[in-house]
Amino acid sequence: IITYKMNVIIWITTADSKKFYNEDPEKFYAISRLFCYYLQEKKLLMSFYTTFNRLKSDRYGVDTLKRLLGKEINEIDADFKSWVTKTLENVVD
Repeated sequence: IITYKMNVIIWITTADSKKFYNEDPEKFYAISRLFCYYLQEKKLLMSFYTTFNRLKSDRYGVDTLKRLLGKEINEIDADFKSWVTKTLENVVD
């Protein structure tokens, strides 16, 4: 995941079900699951879910993420990739 040059947050949040299930679903699922774990570790998963469900204007959840984390999406992406690297290093050790 850390080798992806693209913004994986935009990638997973803007994927429709057709793209999610037809274009490498294992990768989409794994990254989505890790991102939920990332939010859970920050104690923001429930806040994200409830806020996103309430805001019909935020179709992909990007604005909700920016608001909750207080960062721009590129900063969230970089932080997420860094968190994944550290988390996986702890699992391997």
